[in-house]
Amino acid sequence: MKSSGGSKMDTKCPTIWYVLNARWPTIRAYGVQVAKTVEALSKTDLRVLLIVPSRKMYPEQESQSWSELYKVDRSFEVIRLTSPDWVLKGWIGNIAFVLQQVIFAARATMFLRTKNGVIYSRDPVSLSVCSFLGMPLFWEVHKLPNRLGWVHGWLIRRLAGIVVLTQGLADRLIDEGMALNRILVSPDGVDLKMFSAVETQEKVRWDLGLPAQVPIIGYVGHLRTLDEEKGVGDLVRAFRKIIVDIPDAILLIVGGTERDIDSYKELCRNIGIGEGHVRFERHQPFSRVPAYLRSMSVAVMPFPYSEHYARFMSPMKMFEYMASGTPIVATDLPSVREVLDETTAFFVSPDQPAELARGIREAIQSSDTAARKARCAQREVAEYSWNRRAERIRDFIQINS
Repeated sequence: MKSSGGSKMDTKCPTIWYVLNARWPTIRAYGVQVAKTVEALSKTDLRVLLIVPSRKMYPEQESQSWSELYKVDRSFEVIRLTSPDWVLKGWIGNIAFVLQQVIFAARATMFLRTKNGVIYSRDPVSLSVCSFLGMPLFWEVHKLPNRLGWVHGWLIRRLAGIVVLTQGLADRLIDEGMALNRILVSPDGVDLKMFSAVETQEKVRWDLGLPAQVPIIGYVGHLRTLDEEKGVGDLVRAFRKIIVDIPDAILLIVGGTERDIDSYKELCRNIGIGEGHVRFERHQPFSRVPAYLRSMSVAVMPFPYSEHYARFMSPMKMFEYMASGTPIVATDLPSVREVLDETTAFFVSPDQPAELARGIREAIQSSDTAARKARCAQREVAEYSWNRRAERIRDFIQINS
C-alpha cells in the first residue's frame, strides 16, 4: 500500500486505526457492527486497533468483557483515550456534545501523530481533525443529514475513500462531488457461525417457553431509534387484524427498553390484543438472537417510509433473518430491495398495517412458498458474512491508499 500526505505504511502488515467516538461496548446495534467489522478486518492481512473514548459502561455490561458480549475473539487491540462523559440535557447538553466530539478528536489526533497507517472511522469530526496528520482517511457512512454542512464538504475533499451501506448513500455523496471510484457500497453483515448450530424450532420453542404448534410472528431488534418509530406500532396493529383469521397466533417482540415495551403493551391493550396473544422480551444477549429467530414462523421488518429507512439503512436484522432460515415479510423500500427480492421475501407497502397483515397472513398460509423463499435467502446470505465484507473493504483500502 502507498501512503498519501507523506506518511509511511508497512506494505506487509498495514495498520488500520479505527477511531470510534462512541460508548463501546454497548447494547446498541452499532456496538455489534463495529466489533464484527474490526474482528473480520483483523483476520485479513491487516493489523487493526480500535480507538474509543473511556466512558462508563451500561450496568448490563459491567460483568461482561467485550469479547463475551459480542462473541468475538481478541484478535484486535482496544485503546481507550480519556474523554469527557457528560450526560446533559437541553442547550447545555448540545454544547457538551460538541465539546466532547472536539476533545476526543484532538486526543485521537495527538495519539496518532507518531503512528503510520490508515485512519478509518464513522465519525466525520474525528476524521476532519485527524486529516492534518496526512494519513489516508476512510469514512464509513451510516447516515447523512438532510443538508451536508461545510465540515462534511471540507472532509469529502480530503478522504481517500468512503464506505457506504447502501447505493442510496453512494448516490447522495456522488451528488455532493465524491468520485465514484472512491466509494465502496458494502452493506452490513452477519456472523454465519452463530446460526450453524441452532437447534430445531421445536427444541428452541421448548427452551424459550413458547407453544410448539402455533404460528409465531416475530420481530427482533430495538423498538425505536433516537425516539423514531421502526414500524413496531404498525406490526402490532397488523397483528390485531391477523388474529381475527388466525386466532391461535402469537406476536413475539424481542428487544427494546422497558419504557418502549410499556408503550407498546399499552397499545396492545388499547386495541384489544389480550396478554395471551403477545409476548415482549427485553433486549437479549447477542448470542440468543439465532434461537429466537428459529422459534418464529415469520420474521417481520415493518420499517416505515422515510429517507433514512428508504435510502440509507442496512439493518443487521435483515441478514440475521436471512441466516436463520425463517420466512421474511418486509416493507418494500429501496434499501431493502438492494438485498432482498421476491425470491427471498414477501413484500408489503410501508405504513399500512392492513397491507402488513396481508403479507404476514400470506407467509403463514403459503407454507411451501414461504419455505422456498427462506431457503433462497439462507443461500444468498453467504455473500453478506462479516468476513466477505472485510475482504471487500481491505481491497478497497489497498487500491485507494
